[in-house]
Amino acid sequence: MTRLASVLAFVVLATAALAQQPQWQVVEGKGPVFAASTTKFAWGVLKGADEARTTVVIRVSGPGFRTVAASGSGPAGKREKVWMPRAKLPRALDVRIARTALATHPRTAIRFYRQELTSQGVKPELEVFFVGVPEGTPEFSDAAELDRYLTVQLRQ
Repeated sequence: MTRLASVLAFVVLATAALAQQPQWQVVEGKGPVFAASTTKFAWGVLKGADEARTTVVIRVSGPGFRTVAASGSGPAGKREKVWMPRAKLPRALDVRIARTALATHPRTAIRFYRQELTSQGVKPELEVFFVGVPEGTPEFSDAAELDRYLTVQLRQ
């Protein structure tokens, strides 16, 4: 086989292998309540005694997906920080992030998987990302009020 034929054969095989790998959809989320594809998100802030104890809560729903993970990344290629490792996705799940952590890692990515937790090395089918806390996200001093708000928003 000539060198050119070897290179062409490699390119064809590599292209075929890449075509078989599932490619995931990436969607930018907007607003404190957001729906994309088969997912829905509601954001709220639980105010603490001070900024260091204030928590951003994202309630996530993704019927049809079995697992979900969330992470944050910063500008200029700062390393990704895991907000929530890949976990089973019941009807809804809360991702909790210290609001101060969003200052250095403002891009939050929530990745949805159809595979069980035991499936390692799989790529997500859907990623929804948000940059910062969406404008208009309500803040609550009472956890029960925040919970009621998030529940109502996911039902609508």
